[in-house]
Amino acid sequence: MKKTTFAFHDMPENAWTEDQSEKLDTYHYNFESAYKGTEDLLAAEVPPAVHRRFLDQAKEHPDYPTDKGYLKGGESDDDVIALSKEVLKAKKGSGFAAMLIEQCETLDEMPETVKSFLETVAADMALPKLADTDGDAGDDAGDGEDGPDDPDPLDIDIADIL
Repeated sequence: MKKTTFAFHDMPENAWTEDQSEKLDTYHYNFESAYKGTEDLLAAEVPPAVHRRFLDQAKEHPDYPTDKGYLKGGESDDDVIALSKEVLKAKKGSGFAAMLIEQCETLDEMPETVKSFLETVAADMALPKLADTDGDAGDDAGDGEDGPDDPDPLDIDIADIL
C-alpha cells in the first residue's frame, strides 16, 4: 500500500517484549513519549491557564468525576494541575484529554511533545513543492500553472470553418 505510518505512545511501565518491538518497528515513525502516561505529559507541558479552562468546561460534562472535586477559586497552579491530572486519569479514554487540548488557544499552549510529533507528520505528509510554475517573466511559452495550454474549444476562427 506504500503508506507512511506513525505510532505515538507513552513510555511503557515495562520494557517492550520482542514481539511488541518487532511490531513497533513496522511503523515509519515510532514516537515514544518521555512520559509514563498522557496525563503526565499534559500536566507537565500544558500551562496552568489551559488546565483552569479545561476544568471550568469539564465540570459541566455529564461524565465529570464528581468524586475528584471542583475548583473553588484561589487554587495554586500546582493544585489546578493536580486536579486536572486526577480528572484525566479518572476519565482515561473518554475524550477528556482531547477536551483539555481543545482549550489550548495558541500554539504556545500546545504540549511541546504533541507539537513535535505533529510537525513530523505534517512534514512527511506535505505535498512536494511544484517547480517554477509561472515561468520566466515575459516568457509566453504557454506552459502556465496547469501545464501546456490546450486550445480553447470556444475560440473559433470563422476563417478555419469556411
